[in-house]
Amino acid sequence: AHGGGFLHHRGTYYWYGEIKSGQTYLPASNAEWGGTRVDLAGVSCYSSRDLLNWEYRGNMLSALNSSDDSDHDLYYKNVAERPKVVYNSQTGKFVMWL
Repeated sequence: AHGGGFLHHRGTYYWYGEIKSGQTYLPASNAEWGGTRVDLAGVSCYSSRDLLNWEYRGNMLSALNSSDDSDHDLYYKNVAERPKVVYNSQTGKFVMWL
C-alpha cells in the first residue's frame, strides 16, 4: 500500500495505497533526474481492528492496461498519487479520489 492513507470507520481501520508491482525502470522522461518508477497495478486495501494485525481486502480500483486507455487517468503507465478515501454518511458509500 505505497503512499497509503488511513480511514477509521465503525471500529475498523482501513489502509489504502497504490499497488506497485513489476520491474523498476527509468522512463526516458525521468532520465535527467534519475526518477525510477514501477507501473501502477491499482489501489489496495487492508483492514485492521487493532493496528497490529492487517488483512488484505483486495484491489479496490484496478489500473487499465489496454492501449485504448492510454489517455485515461488510470492507465497503468500513469501515477496514482496517494489515494484518499472517506465515508459519506448521507449515501452510505465510501468515496475514493486520487
